[in-house]
Amino acid sequence: MRTKFPHHLLGFYQQKPSSHCGALHNFPKTMDAKQFIDACNYLSNYIATYRNQICQHDFPVMPDFEKIQPGYLRPLLTSEAPEDGDSFHEVMRDVRYKVMPGFACPASTELEVITLDWLAHAMGLPSKFMFSSTGNANGIRGGGTIESSASLALATLVMGLRERALTQLLNRFDITDEDRIDGRGPGALVDRLVGYSADQAHSSVERAYRIAMLRIRTIPSKIVGKRREFDAYELRKAMAEDVAKGLIPLVCVATMGTTSTCEFDDVKSIGQVCQEFNAWFHLDAAYAGNGLICPEFRDLARGVELADSVCVNPDKLLLVNFDCTILWTSDQCVLTEAFKADPTYLLHDFNGMPDYRDWSISLSRRFRALKLWFVIRMYGMKKLREYIRHHVNLAAEFEMQLLRDDRFEVVNDVRFGLVCFRLKAGRQETGRLNKLLLQERSLFLSAGSARDLINPDEEQYFLRFVSSPHTTIRDVQFACETLSSLADKLLGDVGCAEQ
Repeated sequence: MRTKFPHHLLGFYQQKPSSHCGALHNFPKTMDAKQFIDACNYLSNYIATYRNQICQHDFPVMPDFEKIQPGYLRPLLTSEAPEDGDSFHEVMRDVRYKVMPGFACPASTELEVITLDWLAHAMGLPSKFMFSSTGNANGIRGGGTIESSASLALATLVMGLRERALTQLLNRFDITDEDRIDGRGPGALVDRLVGYSADQAHSSVERAYRIAMLRIRTIPSKIVGKRREFDAYELRKAMAEDVAKGLIPLVCVATMGTTSTCEFDDVKSIGQVCQEFNAWFHLDAAYAGNGLICPEFRDLARGVELADSVCVNPDKLLLVNFDCTILWTSDQCVLTEAFKADPTYLLHDFNGMPDYRDWSISLSRRFRALKLWFVIRMYGMKKLREYIRHHVNLAAEFEMQLLRDDRFEVVNDVRFGLVCFRLKAGRQETGRLNKLLLQERSLFLSAGSARDLINPDEEQYFLRFVSSPHTTIRDVQFACETLSSLADKLLGDVGCAEQ
């Protein structure tokens, strides 16, 4: 029994994006509630029918390996991510006739490889991060994998780097069993490995270093105007000091869009220091890295070609639901050499595609590439770029409207989608404002802190504004009006200009 396709669903995602992507307007929704329910009904029928066919033995329990060979899916799909969105029907047709014949691991691996190459190309990332360049004459062996979070991706990477470094050290010093007993084995060697980051790095960096038992060097950020920059000069100084002590610079993490203030580290300068000391250079671009699909934001990651790995979370800003974190690496062996294990029940005769079980701590994996592929297919890159620009424009609009009330000040350099602000009256009043917001429950803003722009030895407390996929211009206006009204309650003074 075949499930009849509801033809009224055709054309869900065929709306044309505005030709004025830079203009401020409300981002159009691609599916209303009724259409979403209809699509869910279709999918539930499709799944039920498929399960019934399995029970009735309507098809084999394994793919046809005469046809499903490594690399089978790439020639069946486009070489690049589509610019215009496809209809729900078109995507489901490809699921039925291209993805499902390689059900389970062949399909999930193949689609992940293709989709991550699509996105890397769309972001303008170096070819060394793409599977399509792996194994060519230049010896490139990079690629990407989808993890559950940037925290897990980084912890996995750092453990792989530690394993590689310890292996090299053990081979260099020819450590014997007697040395291990006397405390001169891997446990002693790991204490020489150092991880570096700025004080604005995400908390996951410190956790990853701790888990891997690395020494941690936190570099104080440099205040330049409203920016808190990772100081490449201080990084070079710290690495040189550590080398002089007999320590080994192992890894350094820079950030494209820090969590606290959405700061953009000088990727090129930091990358050059890492090359000088032969340290692995990882770029945490979990949030703002999604903006690389827009050419105008690529200057924020100038020097990305010096990075050895890059992490981006499409579930933060590419309309993909949680969880979906991409880790691109220029050398997949950092992961596979650390986590590879070949018991009899996992052996196979296939070559030419990544064995993702060797890329992470977890052996089993979800088919996360499917939802990422659906989003890219249905929206198309044009509409995704439009969404990113809309997100950034809303932040600029919020900053402009908020500053009409001279009781507020913005404390970060707003270059992307995050606005950090506070009451000029001080930390205590800003904290009281946050409590009023939590009590009123009409607007949710999270608090943050960073080095004070005037007194770098002190912490500055502020509130953080960022839009959601459903935020509109009216929401921005409402947010500014709400903040001004609550400031009246706190300070008993009306702003100097009308909203």
